[in-house]
Amino acid sequence: KNIFNFVFRVDPEERVKLLMLTVVYFLIIASYTVVQAMKDAIFLRVVGEEFLGWVSVASIFVLIPAILFYSYLVDRIRRYQLLYIYAAFYGVVGLIFAYFIGDPSIGIANTDASPYRLFGWLFYFFIQGYSPFVVSLFWAFSNSVTNPEQAKDTYGLMVSGSKLGGTLSSLYAWYLFSKAPLNTTAVYEYQMLMTMSFGLLLLVPLAVFILRKVVPGKYL
Repeated sequence: KNIFNFVFRVDPEERVKLLMLTVVYFLIIASYTVVQAMKDAIFLRVVGEEFLGWVSVASIFVLIPAILFYSYLVDRIRRYQLLYIYAAFYGVVGLIFAYFIGDPSIGIANTDASPYRLFGWLFYFFIQGYSPFVVSLFWAFSNSVTNPEQAKDTYGLMVSGSKLGGTLSSLYAWYLFSKAPLNTTAVYEYQMLMTMSFGLLLLVPLAVFILRKVVPGKYL
């Protein structure tokens, strides 16, 4: 009741902005929850458990040039444009990973784990960058269009929406794998989950575009 009382006391334009920001964060976390959980599972299948510590350390150094490039872009491109770029990049590249995970030699259908299988390393590094380059970028964008007083009153609702997204995507993953036949490599299930997750991420630029179109500039 208190949530609805708060929402309907907000100016209509602010209400739309709050709703659209919640939708954007819903999509981001619904995608992230699933792929973050799949990251280790795929690496273990493709590369092997004994290299899990090594890839965690290596990812720190691999992300350094990516962070430097991100820092370069931050000074030259608006936050919403950066969110377009990184959400689209992660969505498209993620769908490419989803396609190749079904390859009989590159993907998880090949059960011979080896440190020389580049696919497992690349996918791990790719997902490690999701949080700093997509989740954090959402907050940078949100902070750029919301003043501190509004943030105090609205960010709780936005985070609640993201938790709902994570819960629903996790339930879908549970349902999908619970229907998988026993003693299978679950290639199809992994592909379905990755396609769903990165497909949701590709909706983020559209949602941000709608937000900027329907909310007057003085509220941004």
